[in-house]
Order: sequence, then structure tokens, then C-alpha cells
Amino acid sequence: MELKVGNKLKKIRELKNLSQEHLAQSLKMSQTNYSKLERDEVEMSISRLAEIGKLFGMKVEDIIAFDEKFMFTAYDHGQAAYTIHNNQVANEQIKTLYEDKIKLLEEIIKMKDEELKRFK
Repeated sequence: MELKVGNKLKKIRELKNLSQEHLAQSLKMSQTNYSKLERDEVEMSISRLAEIGKLFGMKVEDIIAFDEKFMFTAYDHGQAAYTIHNNQVANEQIKTLYEDKIKLLEEIIKMKDEELKRFK
């Protein structure tokens, strides 16, 4: 099965600040051959993509699904790690958080208004 994911591999590699040389060495291949993978000049197996996924800390399906609508969030626990979030999912979660906060603030305002009425 031929996969056309070379450009995705390149973008993910660049976002993770990894070199072709590092990945090639980890995959026990030449930098030239790894470069051919990124340019879709050679056929790539699922098992090879899984190997690359492990180096990226990603699942094969996340690599295949990767596009410009995804964003990387870096965090550090002694070593750099990356997670991928779909912007739409993140936006929906943020929207829900704001809506919940607004409801809470409205309840606080209502309680304060009731307290004020008791003092009048």
C-alpha cells in the first residue's frame, strides 16, 4: 500500500525541530533515503510509518490525518514533548469553558443582588 504522507512528515519533523539526519540515523537509513520519503519519491509501508510515528511520539492515524488545521502545543517535563490538538476541538472546549464561567458569574451576581435586597 503506497502512502502519500511525505509532506506531512516534513511539516511534523520541522514543527518538532528534528533533523532529517537524526530521523534517518534512528531509522537506520541514510539521510538521502529519508529525504526521499518526505518527497514521496519512494513507497512507504505502514510499518515504516509506524516507526517514524514512534520517533514523533504520534500514532500513524494522527500522521495521516495531520493538516494545517492542527496545532502543536509544547510542554516540558525534563524533555520536550508534543501533543496535537485539532483547532476545532480546542475552540469548542474553550467555548464551553467560557460559557460555564459566564453561568457561574451570573449565579454569583444573582446571589449578590439578593444579598443587597436584604440590606435595603
